[in-house]
Amino acid sequence: MELYVLELRTREVHQISHGEVPRALRAGFAWDRTDASIVFAKDQDGNEQHDLYAINVKTSAVKQLTHDPTCIDPHIFVESEHIWYDSFDGLKIPAINVRAKLLMVHGANDPRCPVEQSRLFHDRLLELGRSAGVDFEYVEFTDEGHGSTDIEQRIRTYQLLADYMQRQL
Repeated sequence: MELYVLELRTREVHQISHGEVPRALRAGFAWDRTDASIVFAKDQDGNEQHDLYAINVKTSAVKQLTHDPTCIDPHIFVESEHIWYDSFDGLKIPAINVRAKLLMVHGANDPRCPVEQSRLFHDRLLELGRSAGVDFEYVEFTDEGHGSTDIEQRIRTYQLLADYMQRQL
């Protein structure tokens, strides 16, 4: 799979990737806020860690945005007045700004994103007056990690997502 960009003014098509994009895409592509790069997730040699990468549209330079998070101490979030999340483009997103309906799904055995982060976010939403089951839903899978290649776990996750979307839309 390769990435191509269509220049709308000239209708010219430019190839910007050269083998960096994963063949089996588990996450989508997203433009950064400046429209200079496209961000995608990719694992290394099947490790299913799904680090984020940005590919510059003009230069085709690829930059790895996230690295192995197993060294992250989940307790660093506890002392903060608010829970803040770093977005891929360097901005900080406070939990207090979450206004849309939200479904959080997390595997308890996730080595990539410690489950404590979702639990803290859940607790902070409650502290901010959000109602579980109304404003947000939280599902923790006790036997899963960061995504799964197991077909039964994938089916269970997609059924959960489909049910949530049907109830919300």
